[in-house]
Amino acid sequence: MNQQKSAAAIVMLLSLSSWAWSADVKSVPDAKAPYQWVPVEQDVWGIFLEAPDYHIAKARESLTKKDTRTAAAEIRESALLLRFQAKRLEASVSDLYALANQIDAGQVTASAKIDAVTARANQSLDYRQPMIPVDQGEEELFMEGSRYHEAQAKTKLKAKDRVGAAADIHKAVAYVKLEAARSGREVRGDLQSGVAEMDALAKKAESGTDVAEKDLDKAYAKVRTVFTSHKN
Repeated sequence: MNQQKSAAAIVMLLSLSSWAWSADVKSVPDAKAPYQWVPVEQDVWGIFLEAPDYHIAKARESLTKKDTRTAAAEIRESALLLRFQAKRLEASVSDLYALANQIDAGQVTASAKIDAVTARANQSLDYRQPMIPVDQGEEELFMEGSRYHEAQAKTKLKAKDRVGAAADIHKAVAYVKLEAARSGREVRGDLQSGVAEMDALAKKAESGTDVAEKDLDKAYAKVRTVFTSHKN
């Protein structure tokens, strides 16, 4: 029964990608080797899963204020986040083709390899599974999310909405961790220091204490520098 479920899931996965209709599967460009997949913290993944609805709600709010430009931007942000889920599926499809090509080349002789790849493919169908394929998806998606929530936090700090600011700082940190996973980077060094400082500022705000915008800028600058230097 489990094998039947697995087979059905694989068929569904292939049908979700245009690659499934390729006449020559060996020509699939990303099918040379499986992706590296990185697990992420459950609470971080939860923030990501809630994000599309969050942006749609913000779009409704902006539309009631006749701010059509912001409403449209929020809808586009929601669409980008949903598209990343499709990118996860594409990565798993690529993994399956890579596995097939490795079998053709005589590089895989044990069924354990098949089990490992297909199990991960099945997991990618479940949007609740907290895992990210390295170097898949738009480079700026998660960093844009962190910048968005950093800006929201500053706006709320000015309005003395400390609890709201803390929530946005936590979300900014979550997006930083998602980008670290997507780019295959460990959270350490300046990145770890920046994340720790942002977490501390969120806790400070939650306690009802004022948080200076310059302190948030300083902490986030450490994070931003790490990713900027990586791109260069």
